[in-house]
Amino acid sequence: MNYLTAEPTTAIIIFAVLFLCILIALLLVLSTENLLYKWRVFLKRERRAKQWQELAQSTSEMVGAFKDLIERQKRENVDSLTDASEELRQQVLAEVEEFKTKLETETLKSQKIVEDKINAKYSQIETSLGVYKREKLKEIDEKVYDVLAEATKDILGKSLSVEEHRDLVVAALERAKIYGGFTANAPGRLDKKA
Repeated sequence: MNYLTAEPTTAIIIFAVLFLCILIALLLVLSTENLLYKWRVFLKRERRAKQWQELAQSTSEMVGAFKDLIERQKRENVDSLTDASEELRQQVLAEVEEFKTKLETETLKSQKIVEDKINAKYSQIETSLGVYKREKLKEIDEKVYDVLAEATKDILGKSLSVEEHRDLVVAALERAKIYGGFTANAPGRLDKKA
């Protein structure tokens, strides 16, 4: 049958059916393309979601690893600081002990120097005092001899020489030694009343 020679209504129906078939085929093609597009978009979204999920998981793992690393480093730093602080404490104690030893040594040296200076000064003063004492005793002796000479002259009416005076004093001292000191009853007293 020839579709072109057929009745116009039949030709229109056939044409309409063909048109509809073409339209349906076109719609199917468009729909398939749309479906493919949607499928691609879905896959892209799925891939992105999966990528985001993988990225989130990787980030979470990295954050966990960094936390572990930071915690381990923190413990190591605390241990290092503790060790360093103990070493510093030991070093400070050693330096304090060394300073204490040096201070004691220097104090002993200073004490020895001061002691030597004091001893030297004491010796010098002792020598000076000895000289001063001898000078004063000499002056006193001279004054005593002068006083004794005057007293003897007044008592005896004459002056004695130094030798006579010394002999007289020695004799008086010997008598005092024998009789236990100078007493009022000792024999040979010049002022004794007869």
